[in-house]
Amino acid sequence: MNAESGRDLSVIIVNWNTEELLLNCIDSFCRTIRGLTLEIFVVDNGSKDGSVDSVRRAFPEIELIQNQRNLGFARANNKALRKSKGRYVLLSNTDVILKNGAIETLAEFMDRNPDVGIAAGQLINGDGSKQNSFDNFPSLTTELLNKSLLRILFPTRYPSKRVTYSSPIDVHSVIGACMIVRSQAIKEVGLLDEDYFFFMEETDWCYRMKSRGWRVCHVPRAEIIHLQGKTANLVRDRAKIEYYRSLYLFFKKHRGIVEPVLLRGCLFSRFCIDFLLTLLSCLLTAFTRERLKRKLVIYAKLIYWHLRLCPEGMGLGEGSMEDGKKSPRLVPLTRKEVHEKIAQMFSMEQRGRLLDVPTGTGVLASRLQKMGFEVSCCDIQPSFFAAEDLMVQFGNMNKKLPYKAECFDYIICLDGLEHLENPFNAIREFGRILKRGGKIFLSIPNFLNIERRLRFVLTGTFSKIPTVDTLRNIWKGELSMVHLNSLGYPLLKFIMEHNGFRILRLEKDRKKPKMNWMRPIVWIIRLYALFASRKRRELYRLDETLMDEIIMGGNTLIIVGEKIV
Repeated sequence: MNAESGRDLSVIIVNWNTEELLLNCIDSFCRTIRGLTLEIFVVDNGSKDGSVDSVRRAFPEIELIQNQRNLGFARANNKALRKSKGRYVLLSNTDVILKNGAIETLAEFMDRNPDVGIAAGQLINGDGSKQNSFDNFPSLTTELLNKSLLRILFPTRYPSKRVTYSSPIDVHSVIGACMIVRSQAIKEVGLLDEDYFFFMEETDWCYRMKSRGWRVCHVPRAEIIHLQGKTANLVRDRAKIEYYRSLYLFFKKHRGIVEPVLLRGCLFSRFCIDFLLTLLSCLLTAFTRERLKRKLVIYAKLIYWHLRLCPEGMGLGEGSMEDGKKSPRLVPLTRKEVHEKIAQMFSMEQRGRLLDVPTGTGVLASRLQKMGFEVSCCDIQPSFFAAEDLMVQFGNMNKKLPYKAECFDYIICLDGLEHLENPFNAIREFGRILKRGGKIFLSIPNFLNIERRLRFVLTGTFSKIPTVDTLRNIWKGELSMVHLNSLGYPLLKFIMEHNGFRILRLEKDRKKPKMNWMRPIVWIIRLYALFASRKRRELYRLDETLMDEIIMGGNTLIIVGEKIV
């Protein structure tokens, strides 16, 4: 087989602290694959067990991609997928050992069936017994009923390892321990979904493949030894939480509105019942059985996780899972609603060069880069930055930013101006580095909504003011954490106009239903404005500050401006 790209197969192995497994896995690939031109990538997710050095010594020809922290399965694979040159890509766990001819069998099957997007072989245990190598797409039936019973009662609809297959079959999805994927299908369908951290990535991929007309197949003749679950077993309780987080995410993406809610409610009830039954068993055995105690802890943590409304931080994506220390996460530091509004606005803009300052963790910058924008990132606290595919520069908006004049088409500054000692300087700098006709997207606290106006009447302040002790002891003297000014819309508009901008659009981040009872007060204020003189209305910008986007707006005001001078 001769590939136009010069490779038949690109092998990608993702590793996290499994040194011995990794070396055995690579060795099996090198020993067993014959007749195929291949390249091998090892993507290391911040291992601290010597994996990286061992691979460099034993297999210097392999391309090693080294991440500073655990990025999860999807993001790690995608980094290598973007570099791969093979007609086919083989994604493998480290707990895999190939049998002779397995990969050649998969490649030959793909050659004979050009409509197959993904295929995988028969996973077996070390003793030769079969593992489940494929599965149905998750549904309420599969997740709430006994899956083993479904496979016995309805073997055609729910196929499994119980049936011996002599020839390839079409399936819903394959187990992603070792699967071959057609590069052309990846170009059409896209990379792995990085919203998943460790589980369900391949299921989501198979679902998207089948939705676009590609077949997904199980090839029983290709046998692969799989030492099941060695990575997840390192942190079993958090792995369980991560599995259910991924399951809920799959339902949210592909099962409408009602089914995700039903699934979460039913599983929570089941976990509560299982916890009580396991607790009873522990009491009857005087807590002498380790297996029961482990199950009790897992059920307790699952229940606690659900009671906290399933936050991301309790799964495997928390950071460094080895030492318990948290590393930067690609999560927004501003309100999610603001990011969604900005992303929606940019979906209708022409692609161009964009500056995100302050960029925070880089989550919005990463999203906009995937939309096709050329993104630069700048922040006074680069240590927060977590986007792997972007670089961040140090920049202080109180001073001169490290960019040439008129080099950007767009500037985004979300929840940054209120932290500055000199917001006027920041707007002036934006005017300097933005091209004429370029747009600026700002967000500031909405100090002029009716809730904050009443708070000011009652307390004399628009927001909470930290004590000097808080600044010194908790924030370590870092002023960029503090709201240093109450920059309302009228003053911001004046600063923008003075520096050559005009306001194009105002948006609120979200509605605040609890403010509806304050509408009578809003009507009184609007009635006052109605009888005010024209000069007074202009002086206090009453016609603008009494718009619903401001006076009945949410916690954040979004402003879009254009540079006209």
